[in-house]
This record gives sequence, C-alpha cells and structure tokens, in this order.
Amino acid sequence: MGYTPQKSLLRFLLIVVGVLGIAFFSIYFLFQLDLDRKFEQELQARVDIASGMIARNQFPSRPPSFIEGGNPLSLSYAYKENVTVYDLEGNRVFALNPSPAGLQPELLNMIRLYREHRFTHEHYEALGVLFSNELGSQYIIIAEAIPDQGNLFNLIIILMVVFICLVAMIMAGGWFFAQRTLSSVGDLSDQVKGLAPSDLGRRIAMDSQRKELDGLVSTFNSLLDRIQDAFRVQKLFLANMAHEMRNPLQGIMTDIQRVTDQQYADDDRNKVLKEVLSDVRELNEVADKLMILARQESEQSVILFHPFRIDELIWQTRASLVKTNPEYQVLFEITNLPESEEHLIIQGNELLIKTALLNLMDNGCKFSPDHQVKVRLGFQPDGRAEIRISDQGPGITESDRTRIFEPFYRSEKTAHIRGSGVGLALVDGILKMHHIQLMYEEADPGTEFLMTFPRKPVSLIIPESE
Repeated sequence: MGYTPQKSLLRFLLIVVGVLGIAFFSIYFLFQLDLDRKFEQELQARVDIASGMIARNQFPSRPPSFIEGGNPLSLSYAYKENVTVYDLEGNRVFALNPSPAGLQPELLNMIRLYREHRFTHEHYEALGVLFSNELGSQYIIIAEAIPDQGNLFNLIIILMVVFICLVAMIMAGGWFFAQRTLSSVGDLSDQVKGLAPSDLGRRIAMDSQRKELDGLVSTFNSLLDRIQDAFRVQKLFLANMAHEMRNPLQGIMTDIQRVTDQQYADDDRNKVLKEVLSDVRELNEVADKLMILARQESEQSVILFHPFRIDELIWQTRASLVKTNPEYQVLFEITNLPESEEHLIIQGNELLIKTALLNLMDNGCKFSPDHQVKVRLGFQPDGRAEIRISDQGPGITESDRTRIFEPFYRSEKTAHIRGSGVGLALVDGILKMHHIQLMYEEADPGTEFLMTFPRKPVSLIIPESE
C-alpha cells in the first residue's frame, strides 16, 4: 500500500487531538481544583464568622431554626448554604437556616478527634471545626453549602467548542499542506524517474514554491555529483587499463611474431625473449596493482594488521627493488635512532606498507636521471616515525598536483617513461587505510615524499570474511 495524504493527515490529526485533549483536560482539572479551593475558603470564612459569634457569646435566645410562625426562614427548606453550631453532646444550639436532617454521631466524633474535618452531607459539601471560646466552652461549627457548578459547566462547553474548532482548522490546514508537500514530492519523484544512466549531468531543479524540500534536493544533487564522478573515474579507469595493457600485449605479439616468422641467432632470440619477459612482467605488475586497488575498494576485503619493525621492512623493500632492477640505487639511512626499540614497531599490514614503499622508491629511481633515490627514517620528538623518500626527477607541476593520485593519470613530463599510472593511487589508498599522513614538496631538483606514521599504532583488525 502506498503512502497517501489521508494516512499522513490521519496520523497528524491523532497526534494533535491527543495533545489538545491533554491540554484541555489539564485546564479543566486545574480550574476544578481552583474552584474547590475557593469554595473551601468560603466555608472557612463562614466558620470564622460563627466562631466570632461564639467568642462574643451573641447567640439568640432561641435558635432561629426552632422559631415558628412568622419566621420566613422556618419555611425555607431549599436553602443553598447553612451554618450550624452543636455542643459537645451533639445538640444543635444554632442554625442560620433550617436544617431538617441532623448530623450523624460518627461525623461529630470525627470532628472532635481531628478538630477539623471536610465531608459530604447529603447534597452539601461541609466543613466541621471544633472551637473553644474564652470561657472554655467547646462547640462544633458546621459550614455547609451546595457548590456552584455553573462556571465549571460553562468551562466544559467553551473547551468543547474550542476543541472542535481547533481540530477542524488543523484538519483543513494539515490537508492543504500535506497536499502541497506530497505534490512537491511527486514532482521530485517524476524528475528522478526521468534521469537515465546516460544523462547523469542533469540535476534536480530548485523550486521557490517548495523551500521546505531544498535540503533534500541539494543532498540528492550532491549524490548525483558523486555518482557522476564515480562513473567518470570508472570510464577513465577502464580506458586507461585497456591502454596500459594493450601496449605490452601488442609488444608481446610483435616479438613472438618476429621469432616465429624469421630465423634468429641465439643471441637475437634471447634478446627478443627478454623483451617479451619485460612486457609480461609489466603486465603482471599492472595486474597486481589493480588487484590491490580492487581489494581496497571492496567491502568484503580481508586486511589483517600485525606489529613489525619499520627499519627491517625498508631494508627488505630496498632489496626487492634492487634485485628486480639492478640499475637502481637506494640509499638508506636512519637520521636519529629512538631511545626505545618499541618506537621501531609499527602496527599495520606489512605487505601493503611494503607495496607503498616499493612504489615510491620505484618512482623515484625511474624518474631520476641517475636512477637513484634516498630514503631516510627518522623520529619526531613525540615518538612518531617518519620516512622521507627523495629523488632527482623532473618534479611535480602545479597542474599535476591535484591529479597525481588519480588511477592511470600520467603527467606530460613523464609520459615518455614506461609506467602504468597506478602506483601513486595505490600508495594513497594504502596510507589512508593505515592513517599515515602523506605529504610531498618540491626539492632542488626532484621531489620529496614524507610519510608520517600515527602517534598511536593502528590496532584495528578487520575480521576475515567467509
């Protein structure tokens, strides 16, 4: 079932009705408490009047309630309020209005016990107080009256009318805004449905009539920007990968054809086979780098972190590079040894860190005229290790600085040198994974890359997926 304006309005209306119901019930309850407090104050005032009369001993010679004949009060049984005085024996000694029904002895005993007691007498609300005058005589004063419920009834009527009007107004306003909002959402949905994979350059248009959705539109347009960039990188990746693999494959095919079509001496044949081996090695390096790149991007990748010595890893990396490329020279030195051997221990993936170092050293030797690179291991005052890799190559131009970490990007200054353009992109991904900061700066001549390891070893272990 779809999401309709009726459902949205019904949910909103239920919330509003609940909030208004609680608010109006609170008003009614508090108003009732205030009326009851004022009513009790009125009863207390009548008790005070009677107590003053008792204190001055100003009782009539006969209680007015027993006066017969011309006393109009003796005929008024439908009174709304009354003040009655009893002695301790329970005899009524005074009544402002006739009181056809006397109090039960239990109520009089409660008043004697607690000295003040609030109770209900027939349809009257009453307050009883035990009072002593100056002569030591004690009396029980009862003030009773029928509460006036007229104000409370009027309040109920007002609250009901206001409640119905507010609910009707909220329903109308909610329907209007729900229709307007959902209409805007429908327009956005239609625009999104109109987007095709071949037309990712389009963006959702802002509308002044739906300002409340500007944030959603902006977020969606940002998502489209990222998707478009991902498609652009993917297309560039595929095009460059095909180009980088096509050249070695074409060379292999040409060399093999030369060997099979012509008669070669052993020396010439060995020379051609070495060229084939070089092309195959280049293809293998590109394939390895692509696999590592894909492994970094995959959410199911398995990356285990272990402790290892960074100085030993640099020596191993240097030996591997020189073994593969005997013409390369890697000068390694440690500028300042740490006081504790523990500072040489790095937590991370040894193979990936070695891959990053190998790519940086290989680039430095490849682009330097003398095929030489300098590697210096040092330590900052806080114990963080840092590695500087310097070469004497052509350097990095201003226009290349923002793109050197893109996969397959090749600078025009180094396009004539064999390479895949994947190395620095791979280095960047590996170091970010290990929280290692990578900076580079121009040297005279060449470029110097600086790797700064985190202060605390990275102890994250990504568990192996099934």
